[in-house]
Amino acid sequence: MKKFLAIYLITIAVTAITSFLLATDDESAFGFIFGLLNLLAGGDMLFIGIIMLIAGASENGKNVLIAGGLVLLTGGIACSIYPFTLNG
Repeated sequence: MKKFLAIYLITIAVTAITSFLLATDDESAFGFIFGLLNLLAGGDMLFIGIIMLIAGASENGKNVLIAGGLVLLTGGIACSIYPFTLNG
């Protein structure tokens, strides 16, 4: 398995579990919380990836940047689906 895919899957698993724990009272909010956590994690990962590239760890920095971009994409999709799942 490619390293960026492993980083992506671990990040998605952590944000999904955290979203589930935070949205136990309102099931419809799960997608929105999941999206917000992914957007935050993706932004952090992009920042960390840029720092890693500047520091000289180019291969690991590229993997973190790719995974961060995928996490941002997933967060954007999850947040954009949320308004269509409201009940009323």
